[in-house]
Amino acid sequence: MPERVREVLCAEFELGRSVKKVSRVGVIGDVHCDDVMLERALLHLKSLSPELLLCVGDIADGAGDFTKCVDLLQSHSVITVKGNHDRWLVTTRKDMDRDIPDLTWPEDVSRETLKLIEDLPLTRAFDTPHGKVLLCHGIADYDMGGMEPGQAWYDIRSLTGLHYLADAGEYKFMINGHTHVPMVEAFRELVVINAGTVFRDQEPVCLLVDFTAKNVHIYNLSGVSFSESVVAFPET
Repeated sequence: MPERVREVLCAEFELGRSVKKVSRVGVIGDVHCDDVMLERALLHLKSLSPELLLCVGDIADGAGDFTKCVDLLQSHSVITVKGNHDRWLVTTRKDMDRDIPDLTWPEDVSRETLKLIEDLPLTRAFDTPHGKVLLCHGIADYDMGGMEPGQAWYDIRSLTGLHYLADAGEYKFMINGHTHVPMVEAFRELVVINAGTVFRDQEPVCLLVDFTAKNVHIYNLSGVSFSESVVAFPET
């Protein structure tokens, strides 16, 4: 894989130096190899002129083209974090049954791309006019963590992680994925924005988060045209 892929997907933000505060970001949820819907989402978000494009990970495992998904994320300069399926691809996958359908297998992926996935960070952080944002897959560095609407947290580690983030007070927002359920909710003082998924079998969406207008535009990708709903940031 060209070095340019590594530079884009593993890009570092030097806050206060080379990157200013961002006000509008496009967000891609869990990808799961759906190159067709990923491209559809990226083209739509690019047309909205966000300052950054972000992805919450889980590029691997699905019926589409994993390598094309990586290429799309590269060509659109998307800042990406590692999901649990990406972690499994470069760790435990070699011990699994090849007969399991729709998994991405290390032997089918170039060495350079596997190294890229291995090197993806678990989290990224950047600043906005209304506070810092944590980009992650689950809950901070716990890639199996999650919270669904109604503060339905996945497990005790997820709840502990949410309380830790709220207690620390460093982040005002957390953008994550993993649950495949788009959501904008408050957990104490933390605004949790879940990007859902672009996977076509699970109500594919993409998001535009506007930190100046204090809202999230959720675009449904399944129709011929994009239906849109707008959710205001909750009070915290």
